Amino acid sequence: MNRLKSIIVEDKELLLKYLMKYNNYLCEFNFLNLNTWTKEYGFKWMIYNDRLVIYSSKEDIIYMPLGEKLSPEDLLEISDIFLDDGKSGNMMFIFEKFVHENLSFLEKHFSIFPDRANFDYIYETKSLAELKGKKLHKKRNLISQFERRNPEYTVAKLDKEHQEGCLSLCQKWCDLKSCDREDFIIEMKAIKALFERFEKLNGEGLCLIVEDKIVAFSIFSRLSKDTFDVHFEKFDINYKGAAQIINRETARYLQERCNYINREQDMGIPGLRKNKRSYKPVFLAKSYKLIRRKKDKICRK
Repeated sequence: MNRLKSIIVEDKELLLKYLMKYNNYLCEFNFLNLNTWTKEYGFKWMIYNDRLVIYSSKEDIIYMPLGEKLSPEDLLEISDIFLDDGKSGNMMFIFEKFVHENLSFLEKHFSIFPDRANFDYIYETKSLAELKGKKLHKKRNLISQFERRNPEYTVAKLDKEHQEGCLSLCQKWCDLKSCDREDFIIEMKAIKALFERFEKLNGEGLCLIVEDKIVAFSIFSRLSKDTFDVHFEKFDINYKGAAQIINRETARYLQERCNYINREQDMGIPGLRKNKRSYKPVFLAKSYKLIRRKKDKICRK
């Protein structure tokens, strides 16, 4: 499809006009994410009837179009354009409210599935910064243990001088956790690509440092007017409490700038889901997959 363009840094200001205004707390509509992962997912974009349409060529799927007053007919028209071009016409990250309000129409043309593995975990920034209450007692206890063992620890803004240390920590994190090597290689490529254009993408981060060594770091950027998105967070598991410290310090750093923090999805991984739930999200930003019905595909051939 000739009208589709690759997502490059120079597109940032144009795309942000749509991403910042029309996003519904979903991290998939964050420009830093889209640009960082564009090679892995083959992200493309176009403006159609003043709506931003993002397409993953690797997954052959269209993301929720962003723009004013999208009707279900508008959504179907966009799906049809891709269908007529030999694509699947399938869609994902469709906002929950849109699905509920237009269910009867959508069901005629799509099979509809809640995409639980890609629900986003949204937290109150104040809650993560303060960690008050019985439910978060274990987090406070782990932080106290870290502080007693490492009283001279410091927290620094992630600058260029820290990038090599962060990459080394990523490697150590993978080794200690026996992570999936293929997934790790992909993630490392994404982080390296991000560091190459960190400032241009408005990336920010923090490092937790003990005796001149980075033992945890976080990378984040603004998702919307009232929300920041934490993209990456790594820690040295030999430093008990490091994960909880970097989480808390990130929230403290952002507390005056946003009401909410999106800590992204659990990808259907049980351990990750348990961890994200343990921080007591204020809500999950739900989204849906829409799969074109076979009768629609046959009729358009």
